Amino acid sequence: AAMLYDFVAVRMRPVLVAHHVVSLLAHAYACLRARARPAFPWYALGVAALEIGSAAASAFWLIPPSRTTLVCFLVLMTLSNIAGLACTGPWWREARNDGPAAHVGAAVSVALIGIRQWEAAKVSGRIRLAQAM
Repeated sequence: AAMLYDFVAVRMRPVLVAHHVVSLLAHAYACLRARARPAFPWYALGVAALEIGSAAASAFWLIPPSRTTLVCFLVLMTLSNIAGLACTGPWWREARNDGPAAHVGAAVSVALIGIRQWEAAKVSGRIRLAQAM
């Protein structure tokens, strides 16, 4: 519900709009497709794991930067991404009989988790570079 509210109440950057659209489509698929329902516990666990990394990113951008906030952000984001990937495999094994949607869902999940980790590493590099100057 909060994501739907954001479309009305918040001016979002295109990347956040894309995030919300993909998330809403994934949630609808995981909840509504009968053949995908046995995989739902893995989906829910993966989403919860990834939200920990998102919370770490939010805190990182809201708290004044320091070595501690950077390390906490990187560690929590990395662990959350590993946990998200660890849930993707079992989710796919349970949902793969649902056809192409399950395969696309797994591929998109792996790609987006990789992008999250890449972006976290880039942020870390920029912060360290700025601190060195």
